Amino acid sequence: MLFDKKVRALLLAGAATALVPVAPAQTGDGLLEEIVVTARKRAENLQDTPIAITAVTGAAIEEKGLTSLSEISYSTPNLVLNGSAPLSGNPAAAVVFLRGVGQIDFAIHTDPGVGIYVDGVYVARSVGSVLDLLDLERVEVLRGPQGTLFGRNTIGGAISLTSRGPGDELGGQVAVTMGSDKRREAQFSLDVPVSETVSTKFSGFTRQRDGYVRRLQTGEKMGDDDVLAGRFQLRWQASENLTALVAADVTRRREKSAPNVALDLDPDAFPLAFLYNNRIATNPICQTAPDTSRDCFGAAWQTGTPYATNGTRQTKADVDVFGTSLTLDWEGDGVSVKSITAYREMQAVFGRDTDHTPFDYLYSANDQEQDQFSQEFQVTGRSFDDRLKWLVGAYYFKESAFDDYISAGAVNGSRGLNHVRNSNWALFTEATYDLTPDLHLTAGLRYTDETKKLRTDQYVNTGIRSPIGTIIVADNSWQSRSFTEATPRVTLAYDVSSALMAYGTYSEGFKSGGFNARYSSPVAAPVPYDPEFATLYEAGFKYESPARDLRLNLAAFRTDYDDIQVDFSYPGVLGTLVGNAAAGRIEGVEVEFTWYPLPGLHLDGSVSHLDARYTGVDATVPGIADGNRLPLAPRWSTNLGAAYSFDLPAGALLTPRVDWAYRSSADYDAVNTPIIRQRGYHLLNASIAYETGDGSWRVTLGGRNLTDERYLTSAGYSDAAGVAEGVYARPREWYLSARYSF
Repeated sequence: MLFDKKVRALLLAGAATALVPVAPAQTGDGLLEEIVVTARKRAENLQDTPIAITAVTGAAIEEKGLTSLSEISYSTPNLVLNGSAPLSGNPAAAVVFLRGVGQIDFAIHTDPGVGIYVDGVYVARSVGSVLDLLDLERVEVLRGPQGTLFGRNTIGGAISLTSRGPGDELGGQVAVTMGSDKRREAQFSLDVPVSETVSTKFSGFTRQRDGYVRRLQTGEKMGDDDVLAGRFQLRWQASENLTALVAADVTRRREKSAPNVALDLDPDAFPLAFLYNNRIATNPICQTAPDTSRDCFGAAWQTGTPYATNGTRQTKADVDVFGTSLTLDWEGDGVSVKSITAYREMQAVFGRDTDHTPFDYLYSANDQEQDQFSQEFQVTGRSFDDRLKWLVGAYYFKESAFDDYISAGAVNGSRGLNHVRNSNWALFTEATYDLTPDLHLTAGLRYTDETKKLRTDQYVNTGIRSPIGTIIVADNSWQSRSFTEATPRVTLAYDVSSALMAYGTYSEGFKSGGFNARYSSPVAAPVPYDPEFATLYEAGFKYESPARDLRLNLAAFRTDYDDIQVDFSYPGVLGTLVGNAAAGRIEGVEVEFTWYPLPGLHLDGSVSHLDARYTGVDATVPGIADGNRLPLAPRWSTNLGAAYSFDLPAGALLTPRVDWAYRSSADYDAVNTPIIRQRGYHLLNASIAYETGDGSWRVTLGGRNLTDERYLTSAGYSDAAGVAEGVYARPREWYLSARYSF
């Protein structure tokens, strides 16, 4: 009820609807527009920033018809961002990998490997971090360890979302969309100046869409959308030097479970499937040929289609997210001070039918709560006649989280109450010195101190393997571990010419350790795991033609990945453990370009190659071998977009656009289990947009996945249960949208 009130308060405050785009990527005279980023905590031209970074502007988001953060991945080299974590049943639990580094697990005690930031505020949990692209100025994707300026859990990189701030004049936009599967969507943005010094902005978003995976036994459809989101901002120019920005956002999701389907049901899997068919099922055929009978757990219940399942248990995924922040900016003579104070909270209830049959063989459910507080200070300045640009800062983070989870069934089941208390503080600095007018040296360092605490109560609640009520974790007291680390970055950049900049970088990142909190057999105390580390060596160049019609960026890199926190299971044991089981080597090349070869013709795209493999695997960890590919690290990722604007009377434009993307095969686990490996696939999207001469109206007709590719966006496997399952992407779809600016 609390969240419902917050949603209504934010959405009813505005009276119109739309997403406000930023300036287009090309100016009116056919030249590339400058893109300003804040990857180094200061505003600078994308082409002057010696970091492998993809910046997706608000205009590009609108032109490509993107609505969710997960859709950004097909425009970004070596980024995989899926909306449903394997084995979670939650369609809003992000799985993010950059250059082969990330984290699959959605549990509250497991940290992500790629940090997601909203207006400078870190979002700590994967559940609830699949954000809708509401009223954004841009999205920046920083590839490689960002352990100096961003710090916490950015060992793989960082994704930074920047909202469009309040305008100084009354105005806004309204957008509505309809489409396949009864898609109904509306967006708004409204700027309301209150005085000469106070401006406000109200933004809102709602989307409903039917599911696309049918439950054959009940008639329900999973994979639906039911999202309501809003944001409020107030900017106060308190003085000539001081600006204050208050922001609040809220998201409410009321959807079915993630649309998992059975990829393989093995009735002989030991011990769970074997015990179920031999001790629970009553039909004698379950002891001899269970695959042939629907009286047994087995392949007879597989549907053979990506869009149907025979599951009947709980189908629910409720997620509520709320956040608020206060940002203070003070501009002095050569020195600037920024303070970001933020609070966020998340509540989620979700579950899944693990066995994909009408039986009570196996299912899971989670009830999670989390809240976090963070404070960051940044002081930036220039010295020595502007030859030195420097930054010093301090960061504090504290969170509390709780997870009540159930994994239960006829043969084996447990319940766990996990309490998490984490705190983190850091001091950081970075400076760029102009050795010569063309040669620039950047050096930075971050010192991090992090404490992880866990208390867990777990017991057997169903099944025949252990007596009900058996305590699984004997020591249920608070467990605590602390970690400290200093992570440096050094970059040397050289302006070869006014059009070309070359750079080389050495940087380090780390993700702290923690405790395992899932067990199916009794243990004396929670099993800890240690931090993991990444060391990056990168060289690249950034080129923008003197005619300003071509932008071309390239990066080549190697990452030494040590003490990797690997998810694994022991044969025949239900449940996943995390351990520092391997080292890894990651090598790759990335190329991005934007090109206007002719007036009105726009081409953009990227090509990336990645070789990410395990080396030095711990011999005690089953199934993982030297040379195995890291999860969600396709060898090739490419995309190409083309648009041409036709001039019409009265200055109107008609712009058809085509976007193609390709990903080679990728594994969903460290074992490289073939049944959950996604083969290579192509995606084709297209649209045609009409825009009036004054830009007040824009109407777009588009289609996504036009070749109707069937590909997995999430997959998991349990050899103990004999279940392999996955989520397939939505099939071919169409949409029609209209946007009005005033």
